[in-house]
Amino acid sequence: MAGILARLFGRRGPGAPGAEWQAARAAVLAQARAAMVFRVGGARPPDSRAASWWGGNFIAEPPRPGLVPLVQLRAADLPPDSAALVGADYLLVWLDPGAVGDEALEIETHAAPDPTSLPPTERACRMAGALATLPLLPERAGPQLPHWEDLDQSQVPAAMRGARDTSWLFDAPQIVPEDEEPVTIGGWPQWIQGSGWPEAGEFVMEIRSSEKGRLNVGDAGSFYLFRGPQGWRVLFDCF
Repeated sequence: MAGILARLFGRRGPGAPGAEWQAARAAVLAQARAAMVFRVGGARPPDSRAASWWGGNFIAEPPRPGLVPLVQLRAADLPPDSAALVGADYLLVWLDPGAVGDEALEIETHAAPDPTSLPPTERACRMAGALATLPLLPERAGPQLPHWEDLDQSQVPAAMRGARDTSWLFDAPQIVPEDEEPVTIGGWPQWIQGSGWPEAGEFVMEIRSSEKGRLNVGDAGSFYLFRGPQGWRVLFDCF
């Protein structure tokens, strides 16, 4: 992480902002977390059934009737830090089309299956209703920064917390998902309406609305997946 930050941000030359601005920016960068962004579409990988997928699940049956596959994520596609968040060979996310908000997802983890036991692609669980069935491809890794509500502001100089110049926070370089990159593992929740972090929850994954993937969470919203002592917790917000 230190190497990534150094390459992205470098050193400031003559004319750099004052010491308090620099201290505020340093406080933000110190709270960066590693993130991996996935995009939908593109060429199918050679081991397609065992790879990561959007709108398709090729390694397990739904945990109950009525669920459709949203994400099949293979931990082998992740950097070590992000793979540790998954805690298994696969993370499976199922969508309940009849549920609303944070009741709409069910989450499972699975060990890697015997490759010879995988069904042919055309017979696998890929009937995702209105969702597209597309490869989910690891695209970019880098640091992601907290939003204002999640920032540990005790580390920021008091003079900067209320300053008009907010570039120390809002213009800090970081990895920013594009429209065709609806899945992020690790990093920080990119809240739309403001922080809603659950008690004792560890943030694992964000799933965003995707025009290409044909998923709309409310009005162009997102699901946020946390894992805590009592298991998985799903939150959502939208515009």
